[in-house]
Order: sequence, then C-alpha cells, then structure tokens
Amino acid sequence: MRVRETGGTPERLTTIELGSHYWPQVVNGGRIVVFTAAVGNILQNSTIEQNSTIEQNSTIEALNLDTREQRTLVSGALMARVLPSGYLVFQRGTTLLAAPIDLQTLQVGDAVPLLDGVDFTASAAGHWAIGDDGTLAYLRGSGSGDTINLVWVEGKGGTSASWTVARAFADARISPDGRSAAVEVRTDGDEIWVLDLERGSSTRLTFDPAEDETPAWSPDGRWVAYAATRGGQRVILRKRADGSGAEETLWSFTGHAHVDAFTPDGRALLVSRDPNEPQTDIWILPIGKPEAARALIQGPMRQQLARVSPDGRWIAYASNESRRDEVYVQPFPTLDGRWQVSTGGGSEPLWARQGGRLYYRNNESVFAVDVRAGTTFEAGVPQRLFDNIFVRKANSNAHTGWDVGPDGRFLMERPDEQARGPINLVQNFGAEIARRLAN
Repeated sequence: MRVRETGGTPERLTTIELGSHYWPQVVNGGRIVVFTAAVGNILQNSTIEQNSTIEQNSTIEALNLDTREQRTLVSGALMARVLPSGYLVFQRGTTLLAAPIDLQTLQVGDAVPLLDGVDFTASAAGHWAIGDDGTLAYLRGSGSGDTINLVWVEGKGGTSASWTVARAFADARISPDGRSAAVEVRTDGDEIWVLDLERGSSTRLTFDPAEDETPAWSPDGRWVAYAATRGGQRVILRKRADGSGAEETLWSFTGHAHVDAFTPDGRALLVSRDPNEPQTDIWILPIGKPEAARALIQGPMRQQLARVSPDGRWIAYASNESRRDEVYVQPFPTLDGRWQVSTGGGSEPLWARQGGRLYYRNNESVFAVDVRAGTTFEAGVPQRLFDNIFVRKANSNAHTGWDVGPDGRFLMERPDEQARGPINLVQNFGAEIARRLAN
C-alpha cells in the first residue's frame, strides 16, 4: 500500500493470492518498489525448518510504479536492500549475499556470498541493516529464534528472574493461583508449555507440528485453551493443564484468530478473529456450544485483545479506529456505553486480579488506571509505572506479551541480551561488496 505524505486513502500496489509481502524499499527516484514475496505467513512461523521452507518459496520482487509491471529479481531469498552504488543485498539462511543490479532494466547479475553467521529472528527478519554509504550493522547467530527471559517486574519497574533458562517464549499467561505460567515456545514448532514457577519444572501440552499459540487459563486452573492449526484448519482447542488427556476442539472456522481470555465464570472464551484484513473483531465462544459463537464487538478496523473484569461486568479491549491503538471499556455483555481509558495510545489491557485497576502498554511505557465501576464507569488519570523495555511476539500488535499475577507483580518477556551478543558495525562494507563482485 502507499499513501500521500499529507494523508488520504491508501492505494493498493500489489495483490496477494497466496502468502504475504514484506520489507518494501522505494528506489530509483521513487519509481521502483523492491520487496519480498513470501509463500506463507512469516510472522506466524518460528522454527528454522519452517522459515527455511518459506525462504525456498520466496522471491525478491520489483514493482514499477509507473507501468505496474512486476518482475522477480531473485528466487529463494528474503529481505533485500538496494544500494545506490548498484548492488542488491539479501539474505539466505544466515548468509548475506550481493548481486549487481541495473535499476533501469532491473537485470540482476550473479550473486556472491558476503558474510556468514548473520542471525535472524523467529519471524525470519534478518538481524542486519545496511546504509546507502555501505555501512553494515548486524548480529551474529544461528537463526534459532529470539531468546526471551521471563522476568517478574514490580510496580515501579524492579525486575527479578522468574525462569532460569531463556528460550523463545511468547504469550506468557499466569495461572489463577499464580504458581504456573502457560507459554508458547517458538523453537519447538510453536508449542504450548506449562511452567511451574515455584519448582522450575515444565510440562509440554501440545505436540502437533503446526502452530499453537495464545494460551489462556480457565478460571479454575484446570484447563488451558489456545488457538491452533490442525489439518490446514484454524481451530480453538483446550487441554488439561496437567498434560493429561487429549486436546478437545472447541471451535473450527475460516480465517485467523487468537484466544484472548476466558470469561470469569469460565463459560465462554473471548477470541480475536480477523475475517478480513485489516479488520479484526472480538467474538464470544460459549464452551461446548460452537454453533452459538458470535461476533461481540465489530468495526471496520481492529478490535482485539479483550479482557473481562474480575466481577464480569466490564470488557476492556484495544481498537485502532482512531488510527492508533487505544484502550476502551464497555459494559459486558450489554455493550450499552463506551469509555476510552488510555490517552496518547495504548494496547494489551489487563485487569488487576482484584479489580479496581486497569493496566495497559503503549510503545514506550506501562500505565495503570484506577477505575470505579458501579452503575457507570469512571476512569482516573493514567499513571506511568515503568518504561516498556519488554517485547511481545514478533512485535505483533495481535499478541499480549505480559500478564499480572494475584500478588500484583507483572510477568514480562525481555530479550536475552547475552544470547543475542553485541551489534557488529562494519564501515566501508560497500567497498568489500565491490571487491567480491569484481573477482
């Protein structure tokens, strides 16, 4: 898509039949867009094997904005950047390569390897960047996925470890008694695990090679529900939290969706479902009654990440209807009224376990809002608790990368900087590219 710098209606530039388009770069005086066309959803894959399959079926494309002609430049590659000096730099696995490119004819010459051991994230994005002057910055790694520490965070931002081993964690959810956490582990093929936060032991719940994500605890702590793909079909499943028994299908449907949370009475699940991009709606799924699933909160943009208050009377969620994410609250389930809680942006709302307070994140900070909810709803002024140095899955706005426990502490996901290593900076790398291609 493109939109004028003064605003207006976005214009569609490419059409996607199967897969996704990523990492656009405008070159040649604004006439050409170079981008990656990936068969599969990169942001929903995590293992080396999954990303390798996507890479093999992905291409670097060039779109002429004047003629709308599209041409394949390189096959089996991801994340390309064009240098003004006439070189196309791209990534295959953990290797950076370069090839000469004629920006007038879009002819690409033979590629040569430049650098091995360049890391990529769990969403296949390379940990590298190159400037127009040829300066290269990159992280070394094997592409095993983002390594995340789970940490406890006090109300003012002090941290302490909650889990001894850093892994590619995502979507961590604290159990009702605060003793365990259900998480997605992305280096195991997107599987759901339950971590015993007191004993340090763990139980794997899912074993299917397809994606499993966004776990949610039932209020009694006996079940974990999650979104998954089975046989090419998107489904909502649940399994006993102790790992016993088989997983049960609660709902199957078309499109994509994530589990947000159970309602406090345990009788239903809140699900964020995206029937049409960029639209996402909040659905309610009665347990054991898939035919009764219905859209609860709808709109032309995103409504997602819903949580019902502990007393069951209010629903908080994030919406970007104002062109940025904000947190809203409505009466549940009547929805007869609505209040904006966040100011200046907000997402990923969480209720304090005892009620009376709502938490949310924006791009820079974590906030708390005291609320009074009687016959009507009243929200206080948002108070910043601490800086948001934490992460969420693939930086996706459709996931909640934190939770609050019964004791008021937050369970957050923080990158393991020791595993990631330092940023390597190579000056005048453009000259090295020219030398390699000249040989």
